[in-house]
Amino acid sequence: MSSSVARCLLIAVLLIPTPAGPTRADQSFRPLNQALSDDVVIPAYRQLESTARKQAELFREACEVSGERRLERAREAFSTTLSAWQRVQPLAYGPVTWMDRGQRIQLWPDRRNAVPQAVSRALDQLSSAVGEPPKAQSLADELPGLSALEILLFGAEEEPVPEALDEAACDLASALADSLATTAGEILADWTKPGGFREAVASAAGGNDSYFDEREAASDLLRGIAGTLDVIIARKLEPVLGRKLRSARPQAAESWRSERSFANIRDNLTTAFALFAHPEGFAARLETAGAGALAEGMTRSFEGILADLEAPPAALLQAVSDPAHRSFVED
Repeated sequence: MSSSVARCLLIAVLLIPTPAGPTRADQSFRPLNQALSDDVVIPAYRQLESTARKQAELFREACEVSGERRLERAREAFSTTLSAWQRVQPLAYGPVTWMDRGQRIQLWPDRRNAVPQAVSRALDQLSSAVGEPPKAQSLADELPGLSALEILLFGAEEEPVPEALDEAACDLASALADSLATTAGEILADWTKPGGFREAVASAAGGNDSYFDEREAASDLLRGIAGTLDVIIARKLEPVLGRKLRSARPQAAESWRSERSFANIRDNLTTAFALFAHPEGFAARLETAGAGALAEGMTRSFEGILADLEAPPAALLQAVSDPAHRSFVED
């Protein structure tokens, strides 16, 4: 994965003709807005809702199973849901931003290490033998679901990786999964219900409570590409790499506990590429503007990076601190 290539991609995306001046019929952003909403955005949120709901069902079943198999099944469900969430991360506008839903799903970066401490307090309360213990759901509703689940399933920084889930941890994990399923369902409903956000995007040309015009709606989709590349470079890679090998900070990586840091980036880029390469997407607009060579070059870059991330030589956690693999991130 190359930060220099990603920077070039970011610059190239920002060169896409952006809305300026009167919109002519042949410059309408309505086909792009509708096609990307229907074919990329809503399916991504539908997948998140489906995986979160299945995760909740599996956690309820897993908590009735004892031993290592309980933890194994829980981790599998978590990984699938985290992947679905990472694929909607580039689509951080509209209903996912309402009522802090995004942070209720995942809090990262957690610069104050607040989530491990909150999880520890919740487990202490559930395990307390003094008085009536609190309901797991009330504790789970106060925690960012995926961030807390990762700690329960893979351990906190100062703790060994768990070999099994005890009753308190399993009850809290199941409640967290229920909260995630509820939140994902609310987001999808707010997109797709009559009068929902999809209709706001579709009717943006005439102006509405969400958008001044269709060009403003298109800018949210464009940020799904440019903003994603920027976040990957500035937040997911550079702070982890440090300036030199000795200043690497492996545990600054997103999802370092579950060793999904590279997988997260690949999921992010998969959605960004879908926004770009869709037949009505931004590559098509580049070609219409006479910049077909740029569109082709960006397509090759996206495809190359995604291929590299299919089988990275090591987890990001190890790669940034290992001279043999660090170049995979730096070059």
